[in-house]
Amino acid sequence: MAAAIAQLSSRLTEALAQVELQRSTLDEVILRLAEQARHLNGVAGVLTTASREQGLVLHELQRLASGGADAHASNSLERASTMLGHAAPSSFPHTNGQLPAAPPAASVEVGTTAHRERYTSIGSQASQASQASQATASSTGSRAQSPTPDSAPPSRPPQMRDRSVTVPVRVASMAAPRLPVIEPDMSDDDGIEYVKNLHITGKLAIGSTITAEGEFIGGEPTVRWFRTLNGEELLIDHATSRSRDLTADDLNAILRVECTGPFGGEPVSARTPRAVVMDEASMTELGKIRRKGEAIFPVRSASTSEARTLVLNKEKIKIRHRKKTIFKRDVKPGSIHIQLASFDEATFTLSFDAGPAMSFTAESSHARDVIALATREFLPPGRSPRSASKPEADSESLGSFSQDKASADGESNGADSDEEYQDHLKNTSVTEGDEEGEEEGESFKPRLELKILPQSEIKIATDAELRATNLSAPPSAPPGRARRSTTALPPPTSSNTFNTPPGSAQRARAQSAAAPRQRPTPCNPSEKDIVDMYYPSEASSRATTPAANSAALSPAASASAGPAVAAPPPQSPPSASPPPSASLTVATPSQQPTHSVRQSPSGSAAFSVMAIERISATFEGGNLRHYAVTGELLAQQYRGFSEAHSFKMHLANTANVNASSVEANQKLLLRLPESRAGVLTYQVNFPATAAPSGAPPFLQLLRYTAASAFKVRPVKVSHRWASGPGTDRLDLFMEANPVWPQGLVEVVVMVQLRQDVTGCAVSQPAGEWKSATKQLIWKHAQLKPATQLRFSAVFATAEGTGTNRTVQPLSVSFVCKGSTLTGLVPTPEPGAPVGKVTSGFRANKYILS
Repeated sequence: MAAAIAQLSSRLTEALAQVELQRSTLDEVILRLAEQARHLNGVAGVLTTASREQGLVLHELQRLASGGADAHASNSLERASTMLGHAAPSSFPHTNGQLPAAPPAASVEVGTTAHRERYTSIGSQASQASQASQATASSTGSRAQSPTPDSAPPSRPPQMRDRSVTVPVRVASMAAPRLPVIEPDMSDDDGIEYVKNLHITGKLAIGSTITAEGEFIGGEPTVRWFRTLNGEELLIDHATSRSRDLTADDLNAILRVECTGPFGGEPVSARTPRAVVMDEASMTELGKIRRKGEAIFPVRSASTSEARTLVLNKEKIKIRHRKKTIFKRDVKPGSIHIQLASFDEATFTLSFDAGPAMSFTAESSHARDVIALATREFLPPGRSPRSASKPEADSESLGSFSQDKASADGESNGADSDEEYQDHLKNTSVTEGDEEGEEEGESFKPRLELKILPQSEIKIATDAELRATNLSAPPSAPPGRARRSTTALPPPTSSNTFNTPPGSAQRARAQSAAAPRQRPTPCNPSEKDIVDMYYPSEASSRATTPAANSAALSPAASASAGPAVAAPPPQSPPSASPPPSASLTVATPSQQPTHSVRQSPSGSAAFSVMAIERISATFEGGNLRHYAVTGELLAQQYRGFSEAHSFKMHLANTANVNASSVEANQKLLLRLPESRAGVLTYQVNFPATAAPSGAPPFLQLLRYTAASAFKVRPVKVSHRWASGPGTDRLDLFMEANPVWPQGLVEVVVMVQLRQDVTGCAVSQPAGEWKSATKQLIWKHAQLKPATQLRFSAVFATAEGTGTNRTVQPLSVSFVCKGSTLTGLVPTPEPGAPVGKVTSGFRANKYILS
């Protein structure tokens, strides 16, 4: 019985929600009809006024016909009536668009018979126009009455002409309203002022949005934002829109916006009246961190998207992966610096006075601000946040973008050398500790220990021992039989031959070599695609011996040599660091070495490529206020580190990409002249380098932003708030855009409540309620295009709260795999050593208020 009642209650709740949704739809229709009715009433009023004016004209004409005006006024009104008659001949079909000639405008003596006959005809025409105007006004709901003259007009004399030759009068009509035109102020010295009354609006607090408002003539201006802190003004990277979200970098700073008209002119500036302050939410969390003396933040690695935990206090910083401490360093004020990424609202980079820099992605932009505030609270920085106008060379690496540009002759400066290739991997401080929670008692074991042995302890390996430990060595000759050649091929079952069935060579290599990174097991089936997206398959990520790499990367040479060509003789293992090669000078296509492109068989690719885009959007009352899409192209190298590689990469379907925003990593990419509209072609150059000790990182090849006209919404969200005494109710509906048939995954809805909310009474489906931060979080594994998700919740509020409450913001996050938002498709050339190409997009900051 209870189950039946619960099921009935659920159905009634859904029915009520549908009724409420239909009611809101009807309310919108009624509002539109009311707006149209107001417009029609306005038209009726204009027609009534026109009819009244025509009645006054009729009255004056009747006075003229009776001889009550002078000849000058008579001739003026006669010409005006003639012009009205010729205004629109096509409006009267009985004349076939042809009007008879107007009566001559010759002067006649007032009071004569000719004078009365002429103006009697004019009065008849005006009477017809007045009647037509009255009929038009009556059809719109308002009938107009012509005023009655002071004295009754005299009886109409007999018609002198047939009605078919009477000059018709066009019915009065209202011209379409014209938009107000802003006339530019002209000056002999300054020219046209394209920007006027520039000022900054918005709350000056971290996490808020400020906007440059003013009068802009000719279109949107070119915008630049500057930050003044400690008496120094710096240009803010990638701040080129009129709206800007304030971050922790803006704390205690004065912001200045500079706008230049679309056709040039002098730039116009405006400043904030006071410095940016900390928001209440950040102040609350920072106060808790101060009292605790330690800050713990969940983050993700920016390169691999793996979960990490950042632990920070006044003495040290630690980074944990699951229950292991993978990085620990003692720090002091000024020895650690945090840089907030300008192209992404959740990414930040930690850099030290000595050692590599590490990039992470926080859970949200607010979480990143709290991390930055806590870092600068415990360890005050030695310098202000960096800017695009003042880059620092100590953070440059192959996987990041350098501000230094190549010279005109194609050669780079001295900083672009092989010694800097993957400098961020040369981390001698990375250690592996004990379980989480042991804190000061942790013990760290180095990954590699070097020891110089005395000559007496050095053991020289025998030939048999070398053959037993070297997989690429040729087989030993059988006893009693002399070998004719030392270049005999190993048995067909060896892993470095290419005439085996598909998959057997890969399985053999998998058994003899360790994978460079462990592939995680998905927690549920819906996360399998995410694992496939961020963790390439085993076939493209397994590592082999140097000899096997050489054979796998040169199938053409092995095939052409035939069965008589043997594997290379055994060689000593390569050193940890290869000999320095030529600098990373980007050559022209004609100068590229022909042997640098390594042909790879299936399953032995050396690289994987990933295109990832992030969307940020802000909606207010259903209207789009802010929209931005940023994308980047990443590459990951799995094998072939001892040799240089080069191949072509095509970027197709770039119509929705802002061409001027495309920024390539000059150390790895060279744009080729064969690029055309919609397709960009680059030469990818990877130099020889030492193989990394851990998982190969993702290297940034290119980044870009979407075109300003691109405003595609991947998800449709409609929500409604209802407030009552002591309660707040939220109903939310979500649908995926059918453009992407694969749908969305990792759908998360976060509701930020007011401080007077005491708890969550009802949540359907069940969500995660955080009483400390007043947040409700819903999570859904997958959203298909033809499916509508419905979320509803009832919140308890403090006693005495009213019904007129402000709407609370919502934050939505999601992931789409298989295609980018802009449609950009990276395509390596045939034969390139690229095994897997993945693409996708995710929500960065999707806010509804």
